[in-house]
Amino acid sequence: MPGKDQLRDLGETVEGTMLYDADDRLVYSIPTQYRLEVPLDRMSRHLQNAIVAVEDARFYDHDGIDGVRVIGAILVELREGRPAEGASTITQQLARLSFLTSDKTLRRKVREAILAQRIEQLYSKEAILEMYLNKVYFGDGLYGAEAAARGYFGKPALDLTLAEASMLAGLVKAPSATNPTIGMKRAIDRRNIVLKLMRQHGHIDRGAYESAVVEKVVLHDNLRHEDPSLHFKETVRRQLIDELGKHAVYNGGLRVYTTIDPEMQRAAEAAVSDTLTEIDTAGLSPRRTSSRLRCAGVPAICRATVVALPPRWCTATTSCGAESRGADALPMSPTMCRTPIHPLRSPPSKTRLPPSSTGISRPSCLHRCLSRHRLQDRSTIAPSLSQQIYPPARLVAPKAQEHYAKHLIAARMRGREPVAALPSTDVIERLINEAFWASLRREEGYVPKISLAFLPPEHNEHPMLVERPLPLTPGTLTKIAAIVEHAGIHLGVWEYEGELCIWGTTHNIPTFCFVLEVVEPGLIVLKHHRGEQSGKYVNVAVLEGDQIKMVDETASSLPDCPDLLTSLLGFDSPASWVDSVNVLVQLAVAMRSHGRGGSLLVVPAHSDQWRESIVHPVPYAVSPPFRELTELMRETGAGREAEVWKEALREAVQAIAALTAVDGAAIITENYELLAFGAKIMRRRGATPVESVVVTEPVEGGVALITTAAHLGGTRHLSAAQFVHDQRKAIALVASQDRRFTVFAWSPCEDSVHAHRVEVLLL
Repeated sequence: MPGKDQLRDLGETVEGTMLYDADDRLVYSIPTQYRLEVPLDRMSRHLQNAIVAVEDARFYDHDGIDGVRVIGAILVELREGRPAEGASTITQQLARLSFLTSDKTLRRKVREAILAQRIEQLYSKEAILEMYLNKVYFGDGLYGAEAAARGYFGKPALDLTLAEASMLAGLVKAPSATNPTIGMKRAIDRRNIVLKLMRQHGHIDRGAYESAVVEKVVLHDNLRHEDPSLHFKETVRRQLIDELGKHAVYNGGLRVYTTIDPEMQRAAEAAVSDTLTEIDTAGLSPRRTSSRLRCAGVPAICRATVVALPPRWCTATTSCGAESRGADALPMSPTMCRTPIHPLRSPPSKTRLPPSSTGISRPSCLHRCLSRHRLQDRSTIAPSLSQQIYPPARLVAPKAQEHYAKHLIAARMRGREPVAALPSTDVIERLINEAFWASLRREEGYVPKISLAFLPPEHNEHPMLVERPLPLTPGTLTKIAAIVEHAGIHLGVWEYEGELCIWGTTHNIPTFCFVLEVVEPGLIVLKHHRGEQSGKYVNVAVLEGDQIKMVDETASSLPDCPDLLTSLLGFDSPASWVDSVNVLVQLAVAMRSHGRGGSLLVVPAHSDQWRESIVHPVPYAVSPPFRELTELMRETGAGREAEVWKEALREAVQAIAALTAVDGAAIITENYELLAFGAKIMRRRGATPVESVVVTEPVEGGVALITTAAHLGGTRHLSAAQFVHDQRKAIALVASQDRRFTVFAWSPCEDSVHAHRVEVLLL
């Protein structure tokens, strides 16, 4: 039987790669199964009601098992001597789709029923219906309501009419037998049965029923339609497989933002077709002139290729070849993808780039040039990668320079020495630009992880110097990236006679030193150093593809801001200075770094009220409480300077962070005493379920969102929100496997649970 950790990921589905055009419109998909996941509020209410009416009429009344249907099924089996069908509720079907086989055995039925009740305990009815509609098979290779709506009717699930929604709902029981592309009459008959059930259960009135049963069925597949530009899709598919591997492409749920402009593509296709027709009409076609080739049995084919490139960018907005329509028709392989390539369930928000001086309405960021050596050899067509401009670098550099200048001045006024050198706006832009292009390269198959610190070698106590400074280029950074993969080691960069050069490596850098870290391809973090003892830098900005997120310095001044967030921001806060170590910051970093997801509850000391929100017995209660962190934090003065103390602190933090990966939550007091791990959260007796949560992210231009707890994420997020809702003096830290990190705290000002999304501060 799957455990709670597996049930936690129940909403996860294997989703194909989606390709978007230059305006972020879905144009292609690369699936093994055609599946598009959308939230419930993006599905037609008609479809929701139709599914409930035909599959589980008492869905909103039972706890996972419908006793009335079970009794009916038993009577059928006794009367007719055969197993009855259709007794499974939507929740049972979801359990079977997610964890079980379709074997018609008593053992499977029992397991299905048990799982259904567990799912009902963990998820709301709306969440269960959403997961079901995203997983269920609608025939013709279409999984989930969104893929079915686009595959059968050419529209999003939200826009389905009553008749269309009823036809899709009717497919679930027998997708092949009632498929409208195979037998329209059977599909319409089944649709009308669904409509009749919807009327019986009060979902529609007589007028709606009579209109729907006579509505003409118009099939249109815009999910898998053939398109003359499909060789563009094929080229991107090959690039992605080369970069990421087949498993990620076919099962990773990637969102790939390409450079193709469909209107320009159609114009290019038409131009090629017209030109070839003119050549053929004029008698210049090799079909007419190459008689020797024809006699030799060699086909003579006239080919033409169009590649459209914006000025200063090697980004293909169109590409086509004729007559050979395959990807091999392209004589060169310009960049087809824009960063980021995200394994996310929904397309990320973007900071839009302003119009460029070249006349391109929105220049895109390049992911990687295909067959780079071939592109660089064609210098008349496009410049090499090292000559490219990464537009977000120019946009973010002035803001970043302003940040460093302000805080360096403030540090000097407070008498803090030594402090770092101030980089100019031009230097910051050049550092970002070179690092970005280096992040897209590979060295012997490895993705470079790079850390740059801008300072002269004389500002470092023990620098490692190379005999001759190395030019700061993507090629150089890629080749030597391996020497700074370990945390705390940086490539030292300084400007010599107007050129940025790498002078060696350093691990001791002054306060507020400019640091740039390449986390992964296309993901760059600008940060500064807190001081000698702190284990976490302060993030200034995060650049991911064409997204720019500047950390909001004022976020820590908001009402009810948790101390953890204040310390992570590190702006004008005593917690940010060198003489203070924030254990929760280090725990947050360690929780995120182990990559398994986890929850940490921080409860008031000298109170057992938190136990009212925990299932008993606690699987892994710690008795007496583990107090190593508590004892370490009592050390003061010179004791904290000792390397032995620092190492002991790191080990204690890592030990507790590792416990958060165990199914359930780890619990510590505000004094860092470990009380339990693997604890199961429940709603406190008499408490109401948490309904809405305020969600914010500490970035400039961010706005507060009010959403339901069920949409925050998996079970960890929902449980953490409920815990803080019931235990309002506690906070909860939740790390997700998809890199998100959320701090839950009760906000008296908002009279609500506040979810602080802080992953931008932890990169």
